[in-house]
Amino acid sequence: MTVRRNKIHGPFRGYSCGHPVADYCSHNLEFADSSDCIMDGNEIRGTTGTDAVSYWQNSNMQLINNDIDVTLTHPHAGSFTIGDSLSGTPGRNIYVAGNLVRQEGGARAGIFGSEGNTIFERNCFPNGMTIYNYSGVFEGLTVRNNVINFGESLLPDVGLVQGWGTNIDSTDCGRLPPP
Repeated sequence: MTVRRNKIHGPFRGYSCGHPVADYCSHNLEFADSSDCIMDGNEIRGTTGTDAVSYWQNSNMQLINNDIDVTLTHPHAGSFTIGDSLSGTPGRNIYVAGNLVRQEGGARAGIFGSEGNTIFERNCFPNGMTIYNYSGVFEGLTVRNNVINFGESLLPDVGLVQGWGTNIDSTDCGRLPPP
């Protein structure tokens, strides 16, 4: 499946999932237990109660050249999440590049697990990001040549990633290295 060059705008209203926070179950885009999907060149805007883009236990995925600018109403929601898993199978072969990720509220865009060959490069996270071993498996993760606001980030597991020293601590996306 390919989701390419769409304007996906909210607010997003969730369905009732029994959670006490209104709209907690809404996602702008969710890929769950999927493979071979590409999300390329989309514009995502709006207010949502949970993750704006969710890659749950996915492999062979690409998240490239997207412009994400969302308001998150729940403190644990992220502009996007990759490597989420409760079963210890967070996915592999995930490529995330060329994205501009801005958000107000919530938790920062996050990497929560990898079974191998997960690469983040040339993305801009002016509001910070999260690297946290939530899934229990964190192997083969490279995070390189990104602009990341370190001061707004939750980065307890940066020792688990390759290439960390090449990232730029800034909010200025103009500092991204060329492809």
